[in-house]
Order: sequence, then C-alpha cells, then structure tokens
Amino acid sequence: MTQRGPWQVRGSREVYRNRWLRVREDDVIRPDGQPGIYGVIEPEDNAAIVALDDAGRVALVGEFLYPLAVQSWQIPSGGINAGEPPLAAAMRELRRAWWGCIVRRVCLNEVRRPPARMLRV
Repeated sequence: MTQRGPWQVRGSREVYRNRWLRVREDDVIRPDGQPGIYGVIEPEDNAAIVALDDAGRVALVGEFLYPLAVQSWQIPSGGINAGEPPLAAAMRELRRAWWGCIVRRVCLNEVRRPPARMLRV
C-alpha cells in the first residue's frame, strides 16, 4: 500500500489508453477511512501558448469541445511529440492555428503530468 497525501492506495489498474491519454482507477482508502475508487486521467504532455500581436491582442482558436458540446475560444495548444522541445511544440500549434503569423512576445505554459511548470520566453 502506498500513501498519496491523506489517501492510501491499495492498487491501481489501467482502464483505457490511447495516444493522447491514459485512464486509471485506483483502489483507495479515503481520508475518512472508507474504501473507495478514484478515477485518474493522465494526459500526454501538452504545450499551450499565449501569443500577443503588436497591439497586445491575444491569438485565440475557435474549437468545438466534444465532451461539453460547445464552441469555445482557447489559446493554441497541442501535444508534445517524443523528443520535441516544448517551445517547438507550442510554436507548431500556433503556426497550425494562425498559418504562420509572426508574434512579438510569447509565454509558454508547458503542461506535463502534475506538477505543471510555467516557462517564460
């Protein structure tokens, strides 16, 4: 048994996996002492970029969010390929979204399996 904060983990099993994420189910003892399960979603590494033009406007991408069934405006983001630097992945996603528009400043948010890190470039 392992400890995860106030939770005790008795075991874990993979429920689902594809190229973008892994879902596992942990068999736990909750902080109140009762047994239970805890579902954990582990996304692959991802890079998101906030790009500003010379007027300080933020580049956004319209995207349909399938699980929520809504259209949403978001900053460009996408997966980091094996061996790819996070900034290169973020810039690839920006080019894909904005067809190569040039930006003056960028702030990179590299989202990895917890803990996430913030990088400024």
